[in-house]
Amino acid sequence: SDAALAFLLIPLVSYLRQSSRLRLSSTSQLLHPLPARFSHTEQWLDKLQGERRQVKHILFPSWPDQQTPESAKPLLHLVSKVEETLQAAASPGPIVVHCSAGIGRTGCFIATRIGCQQLKDTGEVDILGIVCHLRIDRGGMIQTSEQYQFLHHTLALYASQLPEEGGH
Repeated sequence: SDAALAFLLIPLVSYLRQSSRLRLSSTSQLLHPLPARFSHTEQWLDKLQGERRQVKHILFPSWPDQQTPESAKPLLHLVSKVEETLQAAASPGPIVVHCSAGIGRTGCFIATRIGCQQLKDTGEVDILGIVCHLRIDRGGMIQTSEQYQFLHHTLALYASQLPEEGGH
């Protein structure tokens, strides 16, 4: 079965309590932990129909609601770890990203991941375009001006770390 990568800013157990069709069956802490700002576990979800899915759950509890992390580096590290996890998976399933409202921190993470990919592919990034596209799909993505500025700062830091040709 396909593995899913869940990046949640709230604990997975409390997220699953809202579902009557899923049950968390086992949890194991990964041996290669992420920096202290993150929690990374592998868990199995059982659907009532008998289907079982592996979920890699990354929790970023130090990122406060409607705010930004203290630094861009942990977010860039997280985006990098997510990419590594996807590339290492034989059959990567969907990525589930969610915070309490599903628009602020979630929007920042998704926009950062898209922006990093644009920078790697073309050496350029259209931050306004990314945010507008995300808001078409889900209104309110990137909740605050602080988060929007942080997105600019994070992608500028990422761009400064790329090779001169922009990575292409």
